[in-house]
Amino acid sequence: KTFRSACLPRPSRARNVAPMPEAIRGAAAPASGSSAAVRDIPPIEPRSARNAIWLAALVALSVAVVHLTPLRGYVDEIESGARPAWFHEVRARADAAGVAAGLGFVAAGSLAVALGVPRLALAFAAGAVFGWIEGAALAQIGTVLGCWTTFAVGRRLSHGAVDAIVARRFPRAKALLDFISRHEIESNLVLRLTPVGNSFATNLLFAISSSGARTFLAATFLG
Repeated sequence: KTFRSACLPRPSRARNVAPMPEAIRGAAAPASGSSAAVRDIPPIEPRSARNAIWLAALVALSVAVVHLTPLRGYVDEIESGARPAWFHEVRARADAAGVAAGLGFVAAGSLAVALGVPRLALAFAAGAVFGWIEGAALAQIGTVLGCWTTFAVGRRLSHGAVDAIVARRFPRAKALLDFISRHEIESNLVLRLTPVGNSFATNLLFAISSSGARTFLAATFLG
């Protein structure tokens, strides 16, 4: 009996240990929120993946058309502020065509902006051809329609694929998209009014985010 009592460990006395505060327990718990959030992201469907490939192809085609074709030379001439000889011919034909010239300019201008032509080049061209007041109105309409076209196509093709890829592999980009979604108008205006901003990239960025279409149109019109 004496040998067993000497070998067996003595029971420790109960101590009055205060319970761990909730904040400390929450901090000590493993940070599995990010991994859980990634696991909650649904898998990419094959159709969404094909749409993402189409979107990448359209973006590459737009960049090639704007920067690797003679269109780049015309844009550079317009942005330089000079009025080349072909400008006078275009203006004479616009005066002769009347209202049809304005409609044609809006259609061509919206397509150009949708492809990535700088919106300032469209504004310069409109002012030189149609005058300050009418040109400003036509450039505004063409710019908004072009931005909306890029946004609509980007939203249609990026839904379910690009946003899932960004959420899985680029957490910082996902945080940027979340910030844009929370401050839709403010972020749109800041990007539009920044001198180094790119309208084409801004349209695609808002297309990938969860920004609303009406909010995008309103902020784009103001910006």
